[in-house]
This record gives sequence, structure tokens and C-alpha cells, in this order.
Amino acid sequence: MLGSANESIYFMTYFFTHPKIANELMLKRAEGIDVKGIIEKSTTGNKYSKHEMLAANGVDVKLESTSALLHHKVFIIDKRIVITGSMNPTESGIGRNDENVLIVYNEDFAMRYLDEFEGVRKIIG
Repeated sequence: MLGSANESIYFMTYFFTHPKIANELMLKRAEGIDVKGIIEKSTTGNKYSKHEMLAANGVDVKLESTSALLHHKVFIIDKRIVITGSMNPTESGIGRNDENVLIVYNEDFAMRYLDEFEGVRKIIG
């Protein structure tokens, strides 16, 4: 799904450790796709966190560290597709846990999530 992006991929997630998803985001960034993300700072101390690798490869990653936890799990693709649900982009989230994932193909719906994404980025600077 991420590989189909032609313009942009924006994401917000609590925890991000999945190497294949990180690699896909870095590949898309190298292709010139706008890739930006927000990850909950309290989870980035884990040695498996991919935030530093993403940032080192051109992905604009911000860490959310306000008093409220960033507990989102969402990817917005080309401002028209939303992937959301209970799953964090982790190996457990994808391969072991019972999770739900919803994929919505709707530009109006995607713009509401994009508004939330931009609002959070504005708050954290």
C-alpha cells in the first residue's frame, strides 16, 4: 500500500519499530515523495525504534512529547487514502497481535486526518 504513493505519505504512530515499513518509507522519500511522520517520544528509547534511521534518510520525523500520549496509528497516502486502526508499525503489531486495520479510500476523510496531522505538527513545532 505505501509503495503505491505518488505524492505523499504522512504518518502518526505511538511506536515504530518495523524495519520493512521503515525501508519502504525511506525508498519513497528517495524517489522524491514527501514523507513526514510523528512518533510518540516516550517510545523512542527502545533500541528497535526506527525514528533515527528514518530521519537520517530524509524522512521528516518529529517526536511528540507533550503531556498527552500520541496514541494515533495512521498513515495518510496521497491525501486520499487513510490506513488506521489499532496496529502500531511493529513486528508484533503486524505479525503476532490481534489488531484491526481500516483502509479508507476517500479524499474528504483523508483531509480530516491530514488536518489532525498538521495540527499535531504545529503544536510540537
